[in-house]
Amino acid sequence: MSVIFGIREENQIIIAGDKRGVTKEGDIISDNWDKVVVVNDHLAFASAGNVAVEKALIIEITKRSDVGTICAEDFCELIDQFYQRASLAGVGMIFSLPFYCIIAGKGRESGSKLISCGLFKSEFIWKEVPMALYPPSKAVHDECVNSFVR
Repeated sequence: MSVIFGIREENQIIIAGDKRGVTKEGDIISDNWDKVVVVNDHLAFASAGNVAVEKALIIEITKRSDVGTICAEDFCELIDQFYQRASLAGVGMIFSLPFYCIIAGKGRESGSKLISCGLFKSEFIWKEVPMALYPPSKAVHDECVNSFVR
């Protein structure tokens, strides 16, 4: 079960995530899993779903010589390119598990961005939003809130 949340306020953006990691069958792996990753001084993301995608993105980021200048839109394009490469390589399994991400940070142009994105019906889609919440699938509202608070 995963919960990630982001909200853009007048002078700040807040993103957060619970710390539970589970298998696709729902078995708990850890209650100390960091779902918020700092990319650089002006960009971070929170992810839920397929942890293999998150790990692949972290590897891609560390390979880049321009990691300090990556902005929100660059990160969205990096995720999109990851899925394009997976499709070309015939790695269909990567599309069978959901992946959701909230990106917070500096945009290409002026100001900051909060972007909600994810894999929807085998297509990676991203959009700037004022707020985003990805609760666990089939979650009861109280269970979702309690998990987020933990």
